[in-house]
Amino acid sequence: MTKGILLSAFGRKGYAYAAFNMCVSIKNFNKDIKVAFAFDKEIFKYLSPEKIALFDELIEIPKEQFYTNRIDPALYKTAIYNYLPYDENLILDVDGCALQDLQPLIDKLSQIDKPIQTEVMGIGGKFDEIRYSIWASNAVIWERFNLNDDAILPAIQSSFMYIKKNECKEYFEKLEANYKEGIELDKIVTWGGTIPDELFYSATFAQMGIDPTIDIKPIFFGNYYAPESYTELGEKFYVLSLYGNGIGRKETKQRYIDYYDRIMRVYCSNQGIAHDYKVPYIMTDKHLNFK
Repeated sequence: MTKGILLSAFGRKGYAYAAFNMCVSIKNFNKDIKVAFAFDKEIFKYLSPEKIALFDELIEIPKEQFYTNRIDPALYKTAIYNYLPYDENLILDVDGCALQDLQPLIDKLSQIDKPIQTEVMGIGGKFDEIRYSIWASNAVIWERFNLNDDAILPAIQSSFMYIKKNECKEYFEKLEANYKEGIELDKIVTWGGTIPDELFYSATFAQMGIDPTIDIKPIFFGNYYAPESYTELGEKFYVLSLYGNGIGRKETKQRYIDYYDRIMRVYCSNQGIAHDYKVPYIMTDKHLNFK
């Protein structure tokens, strides 16, 4: 059985930079973890051959898989099953860095008897106030996805997922079909002007009666001032995320944005690599900046 991490970057070069940094941070702690890179060939050119060589596997994403009349991340993320390189895949958003060895996280998730695992921020029924179900009202979700009155909706945060490929094909076929069927934009809250993939993941889970909840919370989003020291955060969480937008009043607190650059400089130095892709090169290209 193969296991590894999938990083994806498309649309704007900042995501290629972020994917490289994420890979550097993962390899800093464990060079043996397999890291695959799904990429858009138009931004691939912004990474040198030496940098590309850090990835263990390369997977090209065709433009029609992430672009319609604009860059559309959900078009790719709802079809991600078609690009999974391993039997078991830890999928991470690239705008962040590892804080510790990710192999123990992979081992823990592999042992959980669920084919799809992700962070569920809130869960509830049709008449509940569901935490983090922020993309549409319950009424819109239940009507659009034809949910039973007793359906339970898990509101997910898709910055990470663990997918056991051979056990969940039916779910991803339904997810992709749901996305292709679409939803009226004036009935939802868009993400960077596009449909949020989390809405379709959550609704498809509800349709199929799947609960992807796990007790592990691997990602620190940095959108609040944590009481823990940086060292303690690195012991508590596996990944630091550069969450949200990249300009103006940012979702991620500035101290954690600055910390990202500090630790990336250390990770790069440890591997004899220049820290070329500092945080401004990433944040200016964030999808939420281009509504």
